[in-house]
Amino acid sequence: MKNEETCLLNSAFPLDKSPSKLGYKPRGRQGILLILLGALTFALVCYGASYRFYLSIETEKAESASEFSASTLRHIMWQHQPLLYAISIDQRSRNATLGTEVDNVNPWLAKLASEAQLEAIYLLDHTGLTIAASNYRDETSFVGENYSFRPYFTEAMKGELGTFFAIGVTTGTPGYFLSLPIHDSEGRVTGTTVAKLSVSLFDPLWKGELSSGFIANEDGVIILSSDPHWLYRSITQLTEQQLQLIKEKRQFADKVITPLDWISNGEFAQLSHKELIHSITTLSETDWQLHQFRPTSIAKQQAALVAVIVTAVLLSLLVWGLAIRARRIRIQLQESEQNRREL
Repeated sequence: MKNEETCLLNSAFPLDKSPSKLGYKPRGRQGILLILLGALTFALVCYGASYRFYLSIETEKAESASEFSASTLRHIMWQHQPLLYAISIDQRSRNATLGTEVDNVNPWLAKLASEAQLEAIYLLDHTGLTIAASNYRDETSFVGENYSFRPYFTEAMKGELGTFFAIGVTTGTPGYFLSLPIHDSEGRVTGTTVAKLSVSLFDPLWKGELSSGFIANEDGVIILSSDPHWLYRSITQLTEQQLQLIKEKRQFADKVITPLDWISNGEFAQLSHKELIHSITTLSETDWQLHQFRPTSIAKQQAALVAVIVTAVLLSLLVWGLAIRARRIRIQLQESEQNRREL
């Protein structure tokens, strides 16, 4: 009888106190691997979602920077047009194109160029010959030079506003040229007034935080850039006709125009071994294109930081939860053993 009672007690409350007998099985290495695999998967999903979020923010910043740069560019290009117009209608300019009072015009133009911070202001007659210039005292004076081959001269002689970017054939320095016609008292075009803007005036375009980019002219040749290695490269392959016209206009001196080594789909670009957010703004006045870039690495770094932090928090909570569960199981085992002993 006593042996039967002992068997009943042992069957109800087994002496084996291993957790597996009470329904708790340790995860072991397989469980740890599953947890790490789950954490890695969660981190990757979190990184992807965060990257898309931060990438949209960086794209908005790039677009805002592009709009600001386009506004700055327009201001730089056209801020001297009123001055140029005032010179073109001044009687001294009219007289100079007719061959009178030329000696008095040179000092006047020099003073205006200095006050306006222009590289040069000069007057051309109806043949394209420079009859007066602000740099008349320099070794590289424009006086006596003929620029009839320049598009800004032919456009102004048609009575239109002329614009052109080129490397100066006399000075060898690049600049932006702005021209207006000079009319006589009967309204006939007798000459042209021209202002040359130094490329240094365009430096504010690339002063923004992480700002980089370039400006391509109507032929797709990079004329202004935050990186000097991109200058005078073409963003597409130029045709033989385009190259011939550039040569006839003597636009880029002896520069050899080669295609830029880059890949772009309009939204992103691969340039200088970097992945960049790409924003494009077209200036309808000149058919120039402003290309603004912002590195995607910023979004990647922020997304990686978020993924690490969130995953670390999740793992901490998981470990905390497992610790609480283990503690409860340990308490239950102790209570079970106590009950067994009491029985």
